Amino acid sequence: MSKTLMPYKFHPLHLLPGVGMVVLFIAGQMLMTGSMEQQDLTALRRPPEAAPPPEPEVVEDPTQKGVKEYYTFTAAFSQTLPASGSVVTFDLTLGVRATVLTINGYMDILAQQEPRLRPAILATLNDLTLADISGVENRLRLLERIRDAVNSVLAEGQIDPVVERAIFTSFIAN
Repeated sequence: MSKTLMPYKFHPLHLLPGVGMVVLFIAGQMLMTGSMEQQDLTALRRPPEAAPPPEPEVVEDPTQKGVKEYYTFTAAFSQTLPASGSVVTFDLTLGVRATVLTINGYMDILAQQEPRLRPAILATLNDLTLADISGVENRLRLLERIRDAVNSVLAEGQIDPVVERAIFTSFIAN
């Protein structure tokens, strides 16, 4: 018994895989040679009905309002709390309000005043215990006290008190 082969019958859909390969090859060549425009690349990546992704919403931090520059103290602060005997060590940065003085070298003025500012900042800790500086709310109150102390020292020296906020960059209490 011999097998008979059926004759091949052409159908137009048989060309589809070959045409698809040619289209992909041409698109790849165009991408590699840079002959496609950016719009064409975007159209290839995203279906036309898809909307562009939304822009991220920028929320302004109300605590940063008015702060233009930052002054970081050159050395860490360290103090033993007299009430509890605990040792507190922290690094501090001051946020300075935008004024004419900040444009005209206010950071240099703060650097010159640092020897007067350090004792005033440490004095804010004199009547505190470890419990008084534990927790976020208590540390925020301490930062307000430090800001007020710095501004009062600056005002005593007849310097415009433009420190808007104080910021702990590190804080260790034990």
